[in-house]
Amino acid sequence: MSSRFPTVKANHPYLCEFPVFEEKLVFVVQRNLTSRLVKDDLEQYNLIVFKSGCFYRTTMEDWLRAEGIVPKRTMELNTLEGIIGCVKAGLSMSMLTESVVDQLDRNHDLARYPLPGTAGSVSTRFIYHKDIVKTAAFNMFVTMCQDEQP
Repeated sequence: MSSRFPTVKANHPYLCEFPVFEEKLVFVVQRNLTSRLVKDDLEQYNLIVFKSGCFYRTTMEDWLRAEGIVPKRTMELNTLEGIIGCVKAGLSMSMLTESVVDQLDRNHDLARYPLPGTAGSVSTRFIYHKDIVKTAAFNMFVTMCQDEQP
């Protein structure tokens, strides 16, 4: 592996990194199920997530645990479309990035509730080995990513 886009900081002397974009995390539920999302609601819903190891799942589970919230049941799926479909059908709630929800919920069938505090914002970073061969394409990619930063 010569590079990747993780959501956690690299902490190794052989790695270089820079932020590429910020993501906002949102809880999503079927729009007509609730007009607001409170602790009691979170405990009544089934939670639908990716398998263990997903950074966003870990972030959500850590936040729920810190708030003392235990979802009714946790179900795992392997696709965003499956997760969105289950949420739209009213079978569960989930937490996704706002950009994913924007792309997959064009009819606005889902209600969105931002994850509170600093847990609701995630920085995706570009990480690469410090000794990677920096081709013209690589340098152009890095410049393009850095030019997009606010």
